[in-house]
Amino acid sequence: MGENTGTAETNDTNDSTNDNSLQSKNSYKLYPWRFTVTTGVFLAGGAGNIVFATYGSVTPTTAVRYNTSQTVINNLTLYYTAAFLIFSYPCMWLLDKKGLRVAMFAVALVNIVASLIRWLSFAAAEEYHLALLHVGHILGGIVSPITISAPTMTAAAWFSGNGRLTANTVMTLAGPLGSALVAGVAPLVVSSDDPTTVDTWNLVIFIIALVFGLTALLVYDKPLTPPSPSEDKKSTMPITFRESITQIWKNKPFWILLTVFSCLIAILNMTSTIISSFVVPYGYTEDDSGNLAVAAIAAGLIGSIIVAMVLDRTKKHKLALKFSAFLSFLGFAVFTFAAMDPSRIIVAYIAAAVFGLGAVPCMSLAMELGVECTYPIGEEVSTGFLWSFAQLFTMVLLVLSNFTRDGDGKMGVLLIVVSVVLFLVFFVSLLFANKNRRMAIEGVASEMTVSDELNPEDLKIQSA
Repeated sequence: MGENTGTAETNDTNDSTNDNSLQSKNSYKLYPWRFTVTTGVFLAGGAGNIVFATYGSVTPTTAVRYNTSQTVINNLTLYYTAAFLIFSYPCMWLLDKKGLRVAMFAVALVNIVASLIRWLSFAAAEEYHLALLHVGHILGGIVSPITISAPTMTAAAWFSGNGRLTANTVMTLAGPLGSALVAGVAPLVVSSDDPTTVDTWNLVIFIIALVFGLTALLVYDKPLTPPSPSEDKKSTMPITFRESITQIWKNKPFWILLTVFSCLIAILNMTSTIISSFVVPYGYTEDDSGNLAVAAIAAGLIGSIIVAMVLDRTKKHKLALKFSAFLSFLGFAVFTFAAMDPSRIIVAYIAAAVFGLGAVPCMSLAMELGVECTYPIGEEVSTGFLWSFAQLFTMVLLVLSNFTRDGDGKMGVLLIVVSVVLFLVFFVSLLFANKNRRMAIEGVASEMTVSDELNPEDLKIQSA
């Protein structure tokens, strides 16, 4: 699918492999450059999430600096998400037609400009400060669909079935790792006693976006030789972008997966963005809120790597999805109880970690399952759909958050509603079942038996 304008022409191909689970005349190679490409996608993509989550743990002080309310600052995420939704289709098209390399260049350039505008807002007349803040934040949202779709696309193009999920996980974790970084560092830079330190924080974000963005130069679309039978076979079954969209809409297992994924990720996004609004009104400090976010993300990061390495060998993706949904519900329900009393801070840390352990691994896991149940549709299309609906639900939650504050600014009602939603999501996850079509090509799925002469009709997306 799409043009391959950024093929890596490296001759260091001694690290080669034949997929021993599928007899084929083709030779499949793993290029050492794949790790360099992974680094580029990780860092350039991570810069985007850093721009997104800049003010999550220092919302009250940021509001004072820009002479506005906390609601206005929280709504930056709403506008970022709106930009994501509006530009989701064009970004999917860009990935499909122009390839990964061009798309990542666009991500790096836009994030650098976005963070620069936010930093320079301090130099403008006071009446323009808030407007420039909004412009910068919305610009970051425009290219965020590329940042989110790139890991799955990169993993499929550069890695075999025995390392694909791990690679996808590492690149995808740039998002929560970026959130954890800003959540932990922001309170160290921003002082509630001196709101002008927000300007310093904006400068730090600009420098990070600039340095990380330069790594987009390391990214190429795909290697000269495919890494796996599924990637090789997909090239013989071309599907137009429009056909991909049509087939996705008819795929029932995919929509069950989308429901689980969009709810879990939207709640994770919302929590990392407005966690200070959740706990500070109950007596926690901004430092506490930042540390709670770090606890959730850190547990999720560790869990994601372990889960990915295990699933690359066992292929128990569907079971892992259900377990992820259960842990997310359990962790958030307990966090709701602990958030309402700062004397329960230890319980809050444990609950936040359990929630992160469930929700964060779902990102790469669900994206891989999305590819499996829609193969041979391009990874950028299925991933784009998953994240578009996750962002839409994020918007819904953020809007609700503005109407669920009581007179003291507390959001206990929203915390309880989210816990109930996660309980329902767990039961929806039990309904998910699909045929692992891409794994079947590689001879590792038990659901299907596929020969080397597989007819493209055999991979027609099921709508029943």
